[in-house]
Amino acid sequence: MKNKSIHARFIRRWVVRFKPFCDSKLSPIWRKHHLKGYIRETALVSADSWLGSMAEEIAIEEWKAMGKEYWTPEFHDWYDPIRHNFLSRALVAAQALPIDVIDECIDDEISCWND
Repeated sequence: MKNKSIHARFIRRWVVRFKPFCDSKLSPIWRKHHLKGYIRETALVSADSWLGSMAEEIAIEEWKAMGKEYWTPEFHDWYDPIRHNFLSRALVAAQALPIDVIDECIDDEISCWND
């Protein structure tokens, strides 16, 4: 399988999810141009959110492994300057991200729309 960026994978799954709804025969609101505009932007935000969460999870595990208590001001002082390192590690972890996890992130995002 060709390696794709996490952003491209999220965009693809969002498009697959919304393509049936973006038909003028089915919906008075959603159109095909929404797939390239609103849905694409939403996919990028979802991907960035997942990457940020994964980077924090990796950092938290490393912080706990040092025997320190989680989410203290010291954690923030330690994490903030090296955040880009954890984001890089999250990108590596994203290469093995299964489609069902991406779909779960999409479901979570859509459920927030209804709140």
